[in-house]
Amino acid sequence: MDIQAQTLFRVIILLSAICSLAWAFLAYPQRIAPRASWRYAGSYALMMLGLILTAARQAEPSYLYWFTADILLLTGYLLLRWGTLQLFHLDSGIKLDVLVLLCFAGLMLLVPPSAASSLYLGSLFSIAAAWLFWRLAQANFEGLSKSMSRWRAWLLVSPILLASLSFVVRLGVILWLGQDGKRFVSLDTAEAVPILWLYLVQTLVISILTVANAITRLVTKIRYLADRDLLTGLWNRRSCAGKHERLHQAWEKGETPVYSLILMDLDHFKQVNDTYGHLAGDEALRQTALLLQRECRRDDVLCRFGGEEFLLLLPNTDARQVRELAETLRQALMQNPLRWKDQQIPLSGSFGCATVRGGLMPTDLLETADRALYLAKDAGRNCIGPESSRPIEADG
Repeated sequence: MDIQAQTLFRVIILLSAICSLAWAFLAYPQRIAPRASWRYAGSYALMMLGLILTAARQAEPSYLYWFTADILLLTGYLLLRWGTLQLFHLDSGIKLDVLVLLCFAGLMLLVPPSAASSLYLGSLFSIAAAWLFWRLAQANFEGLSKSMSRWRAWLLVSPILLASLSFVVRLGVILWLGQDGKRFVSLDTAEAVPILWLYLVQTLVISILTVANAITRLVTKIRYLADRDLLTGLWNRRSCAGKHERLHQAWEKGETPVYSLILMDLDHFKQVNDTYGHLAGDEALRQTALLLQRECRRDDVLCRFGGEEFLLLLPNTDARQVRELAETLRQALMQNPLRWKDQQIPLSGSFGCATVRGGLMPTDLLETADRALYLAKDAGRNCIGPESSRPIEADG
C-alpha cells in the first residue's frame, strides 16, 4: 500500500472515530437532539468500520473485506440522512433509501467480491453513494431553508453536493478508463491519493455541517421557547408586543391602510379550575386557542396575552370587520363545549375590539380594547363590548 495513501486512510478512520464519539457524547449525557445524535454517531461508526475493512482488502475474494465494507459505508451515508431527517423533524423518506440500498446490495452479490470485480463493484458503489449524498443534500436544504434564505441553505449544503458529484466523477473515470481505472478504484495506490484527500476534506466539512445543523436546530428551539406560550403554542405577550409595534409602524408609513385588534377573556375560567381541576382548565385554554386559530387568516397574529386572555392583531381589518370576526369567534366558542371526562364544559368569551385611528399609540389601542372588554364583562359576559376611548375605571 502506498505510504501516503495509507496515512490518509488512517487519518480518515481516526476522524470518523472522533466524530462518532463526539455525537455519542452529544446524545448522552448532553442529550442534545439525542435521536439525531445517536444516528450520526452510528453513521460515523459504520463508516469507520467500513474503512477499516476496506484497508484490509486483498486480491482474493472476500465478502467481509469487499461486500461488507461497501455496505457498511453506504449504510453510514444512509444514517447521515436519517439523522438529518430526525434533527429537522422532516417527513421520512427513508424507506426509499433502504430499498435502493438493498437493490444495490443484491447487484453487488451477483459477482464474487474480489479485486477482479473491483470495477463492477466500484461502479455500483459510486452510483449508490452519489444517490445517498444527493438525498442527504435535499434533506439538509429542506431543513435549513425553514430558518434561512434559500441561497444560504444551498451554500451550506454545497459540500454535500460536491461529495455526490465526486462519486459521479469517480464513476465517469471508471467507465472512461476501463481496466486502467482499477488504479483509481483501489484506495491503496498512489493514484488514489487525490481521491483520499478529497474524502478527508469532505468528511471534515460534512462533520462541521452536521454540527452546525444541530446548533441551528437548537437555536431555533430556543427562539421558539422564548417567543411561544408553552401551553397553547401561541405567540406569547412579549413577542406579540413586538409584532404589534411593527404593525403600527407599517400603518403609520401607509403600508397597511388599517388594522384592528381583539382582546378576549375566557368567561368563568376560575370556576372551571375550581370545579374540574387545573388540568381541565389547561385543556380549556388549548381548545380555545385551536378554535381561535381556526378562524384566523394567514396574516393575523394570535397570542396568549396572559392567564385566560387572548389577543388578536388583525391587519387590513376595519371597525365593521373586526366586530364581525369577534362575533364569529364568540359563536365558535359557544358551539364547541369542552369534553372532559364524559362531561361537557360550556365555553364562552367576552370580547373587546379596537381599530386604529390617528393619534393612537399601540398602548392606547390596547387600552381601548381593554375598556371594551371590561364593558362586555360588566354587561354579563359572552358578548362584545362597545369601543370606547374613556379610561378604565375599575379592574375587570
